[in-house]
Amino acid sequence: MKTNEETNMTASVDSTSPSTDTGATASSDESGSHGIHVFAAPSNAPRVRWQTDLISAGFTAVLTLVLILVAGRGSTFDDNTLDWVGGLPGWLLWLAQAAYAVGVLYGVGLLVGVGIFGKGRLEVLRDMVLAAAFAVVLVLALTGIIDERWPEFAFFDLDQTRTTFPAFFVTTSAAIQAAASPWLTAPMRKLGWTIILAATAASILGGVTTFSDAAGAMLVALFAAAITRYVFGTSAGLPSTGRVRAGLVDLGLQVDSLVYFDPQPPGSVVLSGTTTDGQAVRISVLGRDSWATRRWTRWWKEAWYQDQGAQYGS
Repeated sequence: MKTNEETNMTASVDSTSPSTDTGATASSDESGSHGIHVFAAPSNAPRVRWQTDLISAGFTAVLTLVLILVAGRGSTFDDNTLDWVGGLPGWLLWLAQAAYAVGVLYGVGLLVGVGIFGKGRLEVLRDMVLAAAFAVVLVLALTGIIDERWPEFAFFDLDQTRTTFPAFFVTTSAAIQAAASPWLTAPMRKLGWTIILAATAASILGGVTTFSDAAGAMLVALFAAAITRYVFGTSAGLPSTGRVRAGLVDLGLQVDSLVYFDPQPPGSVVLSGTTTDGQAVRISVLGRDSWATRRWTRWWKEAWYQDQGAQYGS
């Protein structure tokens, strides 16, 4: 290879399993040491706006509107659910209320944890704060319009059922989790969503809020987080430079440095760097789906347009 010429390479790296990211530990982005993996991408990873976030926002907005029309001011189902909950044993109600409180505290703890231990990730903290703030604004607006009062805060005296739409603390905790999810490894995402969903179910089972208010809280939270993610972008699906290095080693290429292109082109991840012998390289990283799509697209064009060297005819 010529040392004064940039070399193009395509590395196929599985970016669908961030839990295997050797470059995203709690202490260092590029460390290969074994430990608790918290972040799925390094702090300098580029941000990409995904259309799926915009679609998710539209979908949850429609579902929220339907829920408001059907049960915004309460429903017979909510009344029947509360009657059923009232007949449950006291110890079960206590456990459900405790699980709800854990979910609320988890949202606050995740926010504080990223702020303290997320080195160089102030933008992630900003996304979480803005998603929670946007969720609060939506809660205030919806409660004022639908219930014509201020939202009720369910943290103390959980034996008293709150009936404002949507449930305040379920909304904020879920919005924080949804905003942070793209930056977390798969195990951390699963743990967080397990806690949030369990707390949401527990808020109903413990008589803290009604089914409609809890469901509305989740929808509003997902909407707020989706809008925040689309506005600022996320690193969802982007492998760390450590994983790219490992993929290049499998291809027989050793590199000294890797830097993400900014902005990133749609459909792939592009980095630039230099090899150990000073050769400039440009690396395109494709996940399994992107690699398969590119291959099938090439075959289709060859068959349809009869490109030179095509082996397939229509």
